[in-house]
Amino acid sequence: KGYGLSVLFAGFFFAEAIRAILIALFYNAGIRHFSWIFKFSSFSYLFKESYILAVKGIIGIIYYRIDILLLSIMTTYAQVGWYAAAANIIGLIMVVLSLGSNAIFPVMSQLFITAKEKFYKLYLLINKYIFVICLPLILLVAFLAKPIVRLIYGNQFLPAGRVLAIISFTLIPVAILTLQGMVILISGEYKKM
Repeated sequence: KGYGLSVLFAGFFFAEAIRAILIALFYNAGIRHFSWIFKFSSFSYLFKESYILAVKGIIGIIYYRIDILLLSIMTTYAQVGWYAAAANIIGLIMVVLSLGSNAIFPVMSQLFITAKEKFYKLYLLINKYIFVICLPLILLVAFLAKPIVRLIYGNQFLPAGRVLAIISFTLIPVAILTLQGMVILISGEYKKM
């Protein structure tokens, strides 16, 4: 049965709080020393500038796993497990792909400020590379779905191979939408939403 959604939410909240504290400590120790004194004016400015990003993050967390929640209502736990296994493999691939977008983010931010034409050309080039990288990756994952599932999860989860083959085709739209989100963030267009 499990502990319920409130315990899951509390777990996510505490994990993110610990992550935020660790980021602050590493930033303070290795990048720049800052004051730990709470300033309401700074908090108010940060909240005003970033609330839409927080809302996007919350919606993203809900969206990311709403499929599993809905499947648990409509199907058996075994089928949910097969789907979750395939979704976790796709999630791992997306983490690897997102490393590229995280690496290019500072370059795109700088180009948006200093050379918008180069920014636009880089944006188009990245869109092309998304197709060049993701299309063969999708075909490879779809073709080798069952062996991949067997390697990672064993024979018990072989039905997840069909699911993996199908949901692997979400890699291109998700990668493109990730790039679009990055462009919206860089350009400041999220403030108009």
